[in-house]
Amino acid sequence: MLNDDYELSRLDVLELSSRDALAAFFAKLGYATNERLVQRAGAMGFSNEALKAAITHIERLASEDGGLLEVYLVELKSVTVTVTRALVNAFRNLSVTFPLLVLTDDYQRLDFVLVERYSSPLKVAEGNAPPGLPNPAAPQVGVRPRILTVNRHKPGEVELRVLRRFSFTESDSFAQNDKLLSAYDVADWSEPFFNNRALFSDYYLTTRLPESRQWKEPAEAAAMTRAFKQLRQLYAGARETFANQPEESVRADLLEPVLRVLGFVPQPVKAPDASSAAPDYKLYAVASHGGSKPLAPTVILSVAKNLSSVAYQDASKPLALCLAYIWGRNLDGKDEQRDILTPDENPGAVVVSLLESGEADWAIVTNGKTWRLYSAQAHSRATNYYEIDLEETLALPAANIEAAFPYFWHFFRAAAFLPVARSIDGETRPLCFLDSLVSESERYARELGERLKKRVFEEIFPHFARGFIIYARRAGQLPSIDALPAEERARLLEPFFSGTLTFLYRLLFLLYAESRDLLPAREARGYSEKSLEKLKRQVAAKAGDIEDRAPAQLKEAYNE
Repeated sequence: MLNDDYELSRLDVLELSSRDALAAFFAKLGYATNERLVQRAGAMGFSNEALKAAITHIERLASEDGGLLEVYLVELKSVTVTVTRALVNAFRNLSVTFPLLVLTDDYQRLDFVLVERYSSPLKVAEGNAPPGLPNPAAPQVGVRPRILTVNRHKPGEVELRVLRRFSFTESDSFAQNDKLLSAYDVADWSEPFFNNRALFSDYYLTTRLPESRQWKEPAEAAAMTRAFKQLRQLYAGARETFANQPEESVRADLLEPVLRVLGFVPQPVKAPDASSAAPDYKLYAVASHGGSKPLAPTVILSVAKNLSSVAYQDASKPLALCLAYIWGRNLDGKDEQRDILTPDENPGAVVVSLLESGEADWAIVTNGKTWRLYSAQAHSRATNYYEIDLEETLALPAANIEAAFPYFWHFFRAAAFLPVARSIDGETRPLCFLDSLVSESERYARELGERLKKRVFEEIFPHFARGFIIYARRAGQLPSIDALPAEERARLLEPFFSGTLTFLYRLLFLLYAESRDLLPAREARGYSEKSLEKLKRQVAAKAGDIEDRAPAQLKEAYNE
């Protein structure tokens, strides 16, 4: 079995109101808190005077493996992005290899900051290398903060999930730090159980799909329960077993068994040590849940129990292609730290080449821990994907598994790739489950776009234009225009028309940038305070959940 984390509740977070409460919290999570130590910033070697002035109390709460991993509480006059970055830089030169910081100024909001170390090449002009530096591009150790901001009174589901993964369950501090890093990766997700990078519609996945017949089918629930038990057994101690192991071992002992649980027959294509841009596996469906042979040619019956229609699949064509990497490898670029055989390979670039070949419409990319789906239909084949951290998902408490695991099972099993007859926009077409999700997501986006366009021109534009005109009249910048000729009225109002358009386009630009994480909308102490995302949440809270009552409640909450 997987090492179980502490069963964290909202009450555990609510109680984090003091130094002693935080120490007790980390003790519950399995950290050694018997040698707490109050420190002084100057004695620790902090040289930044502004930082030292900002610190009101600093204390080591826990220490593991002789100081390899330590937890520090830092009370500040004010928690800001500037102070956080200065503090992280100050820890760069300390002897603590893996510092985990808890920052607060009032114990209402707590910032859990993991100091992540990374290597980057030092670029030195040719002939100007400093004395004693043999390689002008020698790697330099940098640090960056991984930040999780938690409202003590209202922790969200993602925050609870990440804090739960703080539990010290690993064999040593190195493995525990890797576990913490993966937990922070989950913190960057927009949804609690999956990371959808514009491949599907988030709304459709979270709202429509769980209400579908397929999601609730009893036979599917039984198959999913069996698969969960098998996968949980496969992932028992996976981090310790497969970290730093060669790709061949990860493929044989983990990835191939997982693919078989999912209903695939994985056909190896590329040797583990090959560097060519070819898939590691071609994935075919088995003839039945218990079979091991590919499905018969041309016409096959769907292995999805809840689909009674015939599935069409040319047996010579794989359901999907699969790229397999060593445990924990970076899937967004090069990885010289973990990947010895193919460190320069960029999985995103390779998957684009595979999908362009036309051999399959879908590709699975995995490092054992993280599983991704890529589609040939995506607008950006390299950056649009759907992702699940399977290790994290399997380690969730029982109360969350029922909601979380379907987002892996329904998307990655072989049945999800099998085309079946489906009715789309009144037309019956052979589509697999994943293709139907893409189609439904696009249809929802079109409908939403039409509704939005209508609202913009019929409600939103006039509302903003009226606001500008009311302000201009109150400021004496616009005279009464009712009695003026039409041409004169148009001349006076034209700047307000242009200004409203400019204002709307700027709003749309910011909304798009925030939704795509091009702006740090989740930086709780920084940009988030001024973001449109925060303003949207405030307005939505005032409007309430009942649509008919929203206009009146907004009118009561805000002036015109």
